[in-house]
Formats: sequence, C-alpha cells, structure tokens
Amino acid sequence: MLEVMHEIVNAIGADKASVRLSPTSLYNNIVHQNPVEQFVLLINELNKIPLAYVHIMNVPFSADNFPQYPSNPLETFGKLSQHPVIANCGYNRESGEEELQKGIAKLISYGTLFLSNPDLPKRFELNAELNQPDRATMYGGQDKGYIDYPFFNQ
Repeated sequence: MLEVMHEIVNAIGADKASVRLSPTSLYNNIVHQNPVEQFVLLINELNKIPLAYVHIMNVPFSADNFPQYPSNPLETFGKLSQHPVIANCGYNRESGEEELQKGIAKLISYGTLFLSNPDLPKRFELNAELNQPDRATMYGGQDKGYIDYPFFNQ
C-alpha cells in the first residue's frame, strides 16, 4: 500500500492524493487479528507521505465478537494522523457536529445520508426531516436508490 501511495502522489500530486482506511470494517468477512498494531504502523508510515487527507471509516461493531478491535477507531487511529482526517460511517447532523468538536476529524462525510438526501446540506441547515435510505436499492447498479429520492420542499 505504501508503494502505491508513493506512486499516486508522484503521478497526481500530494494535494490530490489521499487514502481511505477501514480498520474495523468486517466487509467481505475480513477480520484483522491485530488491527491496532497493523493500523498504527500503517498510519505512522503514511505520515511520512505528503497526502491531502486520510479518510477513516468509523465502523461500529460488537466488541463481544471482536475484542481485538478498538471501540472507537477514529479516536484510536485518527489522532495519530498528521494529515487532515475525514470521518465517515453512521453520522447524522448532531453526531457529526459532536465528532468535529472533539478535534480529531476536520470533516465528516455522509455516504448513506447523501444517497437518500441529495440536498443534505440544505436539510441540515434547516434541520429538516431526512429521507430514510432504502438499503435494498443501494449499490445494486440501477438508478433506483440513487436518483429518485425527493428533494426537500419548503
């Protein structure tokens, strides 16, 4: 990964190069045996590479089933990054603001909320009701669930 990141920086420049880390994701049945050691080492090495930001997925999981995983990945790993940190996963307006107040993340990204609320910044500004995401239509390769959510009407 570090070799690839060096090549990306060389090809497009540090102001455009970034990396997304999912240290606690169980996607595709990936389970890390020692995620703290692995990702602390990785982030320390990434700190030596000029990057625009590091995007960290703050994936919640049951600590009962995975005691080797940190309960708060953003706090565990984000505070180690010397690059700006973008946090993602499960945030709403209030929890995103709370996360920013902690000072680790400089930005919050809203994947699912943006899919179901194409006007999310306006809804946040007005504290308007949010469309509920239909997870059955996400990432299925069709238009449904991507371009058919209603915009907020005042």
